[in-house]
Amino acid sequence: MKKLVMAISLAVLLAASANYASAEVHGSSYDSAYDKATGTKIILDVVLLRPLGMAAFAVGTGFFVAGLPFAVITGSVDTTAKALIKKPFTYTFVRKLGED
Repeated sequence: MKKLVMAISLAVLLAASANYASAEVHGSSYDSAYDKATGTKIILDVVLLRPLGMAAFAVGTGFFVAGLPFAVITGSVDTTAKALIKKPFTYTFVRKLGED
């Protein structure tokens, strides 16, 4: 666990320094569209958010399968699938890197 925290801290530090250097090169005309998904956001997305999204997708799929008989009885299969499978899948595998 200590190694994981150290690796994440190092990745964030490197991303922050890369963003700072990029801002210095571009000066005051730093493009705001470029700023939306760069450096720190992309690294945090790859290191932290995507793995959490994969875990949410796996856990959601398990809960969906476990709750499927109840969802069928109540007629809420679509709603349950959207909440437990589709949203985590879209967040993890469809969304562009660094997007909110």
